[in-house]
Amino acid sequence: MTYEYNLDEIKIRKDDQSENSKDDIIGARSNMITKTREINHRCTFSDLEKMDLSTSSTKSRYLLSIQTELSTFPKLTFYNLSNTGQSEIAKEFQTWWRFFPKLKLLDLSYNFISTLDLDPSAVTWSSFKLKLDLRYNNITELTQSDLELLGSLPNVNVDIRNNPIHCECSDHMIEVLEIIHDDTKWEALGLHRYDYLKNMTCNLPDILKGRKLSKITKSDLSCPLFIATSPAPIIVLSVCIVILIVIIILLTKFRKEIFILTYTRFHIILPCQPAEVSENKTYDAFVSYSSQDEEWVSKTFKELETSSQSDGYHQFRFCLHHRDFIPGKTIFDNVIDSVESSRHTVIILSKHFLQSHYCMYEFHEAFQQSIIERKRHMVVVLMENIPEGELPTDLKRCLKTFTYIRRDDSIFKDRLIFAMSHKARKEAKSINKNTVTDGLDNPVFSSSEKDVTLRLQTSRPRHDDSVITLSQIVPDLVVGYNESKRNGYTIA
Repeated sequence: MTYEYNLDEIKIRKDDQSENSKDDIIGARSNMITKTREINHRCTFSDLEKMDLSTSSTKSRYLLSIQTELSTFPKLTFYNLSNTGQSEIAKEFQTWWRFFPKLKLLDLSYNFISTLDLDPSAVTWSSFKLKLDLRYNNITELTQSDLELLGSLPNVNVDIRNNPIHCECSDHMIEVLEIIHDDTKWEALGLHRYDYLKNMTCNLPDILKGRKLSKITKSDLSCPLFIATSPAPIIVLSVCIVILIVIIILLTKFRKEIFILTYTRFHIILPCQPAEVSENKTYDAFVSYSSQDEEWVSKTFKELETSSQSDGYHQFRFCLHHRDFIPGKTIFDNVIDSVESSRHTVIILSKHFLQSHYCMYEFHEAFQQSIIERKRHMVVVLMENIPEGELPTDLKRCLKTFTYIRRDDSIFKDRLIFAMSHKARKEAKSINKNTVTDGLDNPVFSSSEKDVTLRLQTSRPRHDDSVITLSQIVPDLVVGYNESKRNGYTIA
């Protein structure tokens, strides 16, 4: 059976060269294939047993498709397509039993086939046996999947000898060598029919050229410590690096919040956080506020006092002027004593606070105490947004220098607890042998002259010696009286 081009479409010169362009020739070929498939009859080669189409580079890629569409070969046992430029195993050969039911030998040697494309369903057609000759092709790599496929098809015998196997370091090559050297696994995969694979030799690299696969081990492959044959490790490593970078950025940006929450929620002091020196003070904080904010202050700080012990913190004790100021003392002495006997002074900063002369006096005393103690004595709670132009110079400087706490902060309570808590890693009670106590390990006085001298040197001046005079705070008696009445003070 012969198929020819339509000569009306191709014009041949006297020198046997075509006058048509390459596109014209391709078009004529397509037309031939289309018209061939329109033939309305089929051919049955009832006595044909051997077909040899080898050693020809002009075979169309549609050859088998046209043959199997229009013809049947009920007795064909040998088909030779060697040395015909085939680059793959055609799908008609992968399911040969459908078109060549008696085929015993398929010769595809001396071509350019690089992969073992076999149909796994061939195992269900065990009565159809085939020998497939793939010698002298371009199969450079064997995989574990290839070996498993060969072993799973008992009715197919494939010969891949004399192919240029590359024995370079790869996951596939390592897996194949492990199977070759493991006789138990070799037999379990049904590869006893393929013992010749062990004697196949390497073509590349040059250092392993000519060596049998059975004589090569993983160490001979000279694999680097890290083989990037699969994208999975690279992807995992990249994701880990990205996560690490994100964590570092978050730790850097929110390190203060992390310090605060690990302490207030889990009672953990991080190693990078400096411990505080223990101070023997009566109060944890003196709260300075305007009487206009008294309701909020009382509720907030009384809740902190009652909940601190149940939450696992040191029980807070706050000095609130409406509750803890000593009757009979002047307001100024009460303020100074309260500031000195407290580890912190909490400034409840609002517009009402700025309008109160007594509140501003308390702020200046707390500011002076910070200078004396050389530590952050003040804790500022900003109740509302206040224009910068309405702030006094000292308060403006203080807000720019120190971090303040906003009332509307989502972790306001945690920030306030963290600021006022004594964060010592190890409590050590050490009392001088010459110190007299009240029976509860609270020092009353010391016989040490150095202690007395130090206490005298750091003692704060009373209101008559203070840098802030009474006339600055109460310009006249009426103003002072009205202000003291609004704030619940009594001028002694």
